[in-house]
Amino acid sequence: MELVEGCINNFKGVVESLIMNLVFFSGFLLVLWLLTFFQRGRNFLFKWRGWLPWAAIGLAVVSLSLISYWQYEAFLHSDFYKFLLPPYQGWGYFVTYIFTRFWRRWLVGLIMSLIFFFLADYFNKKKDGRLFYEEEPYFLAAMVSLTSYPGSLIFFTLSFILMILQALWFKLMKKDGFISFYKWWGLLALVSYVLGEYLLLGTQLYSKIIF
Repeated sequence: MELVEGCINNFKGVVESLIMNLVFFSGFLLVLWLLTFFQRGRNFLFKWRGWLPWAAIGLAVVSLSLISYWQYEAFLHSDFYKFLLPPYQGWGYFVTYIFTRFWRRWLVGLIMSLIFFFLADYFNKKKDGRLFYEEEPYFLAAMVSLTSYPGSLIFFTLSFILMILQALWFKLMKKDGFISFYKWWGLLALVSYVLGEYLLLGTQLYSKIIF
């Protein structure tokens, strides 16, 4: 009975974490996406472009901290899992547990968002600012960091596919040009996040790309 009760409490903590991530992360992604459709929104993104990645990081830290606390509470009130916490043993197991389960995938997504930012900024400067709007790399970095992992990997993959298709289209039409995805990065990030966090969860593909 103690084992069953502990598992139930632990499951509640997992459900709460999924709901919190859904509300915080996807909500922020949705707001960023909607801002791109309005001139005032675009002015806002331009004005505060340097703060967008920091806002995303702050949101993620708050969300993951709450999730970690809820997981601690689930362990603490379980007749089984409480023995994995002090004073029965050190903090090592719990810290490793929450890092592996919650924080690690976000940190990987954060690293990938930095890579995405520097690549976008580099190629944009190389093309004299013709690839992206000035604020675009910043809100791209903010969005990619919140897609976590494997959402960030999905985002990279879908972005690469879209770029290739665009290049092939212009080549077939024998035209020079570039179509901006400014208004659609947010949708791509939302799709990547949902795919990574929910639709692929528990599938064989998920087990191969997650670590």
